[in-house]
Amino acid sequence: MKKLIGLFLHLFKTPSAYPDDAEAWAGNQCAHAVIFGMAPAAILAAIAGDAIAILTVFIVYGIWEAAQVREADASPSDGLADLGFVTLGAWAAASAVVGNIPAFLLCIITIVLLVLSGVLARLR
Repeated sequence: MKKLIGLFLHLFKTPSAYPDDAEAWAGNQCAHAVIFGMAPAAILAAIAGDAIAILTVFIVYGIWEAAQVREADASPSDGLADLGFVTLGAWAAASAVVGNIPAFLLCIITIVLLVLSGVLARLR
């Protein structure tokens, strides 16, 4: 448990926008979508429904990002990008759980297009 807390403290203190590393940025944003968005939202959606799941993930992760901007000198634009990927991941998973396949596909396509555009921007 002590190691897990240490890991979270390290992550909190080291925000990362990866402005010059397209591969790291893509992996970072995909991890945000899957780990912090999809995983908790899938569980919450099964228990409380899709809207509650999406809103809960958005609020909790938004608080995390706001705290990073305030306390760890993180970039607000990086925080908004992270929050966007987390929210899209949450929306995708919650939609899948409740059987809303069009919303699920829309979210997945949006994530892919945003990752692609971020990678292309970093390769210039």
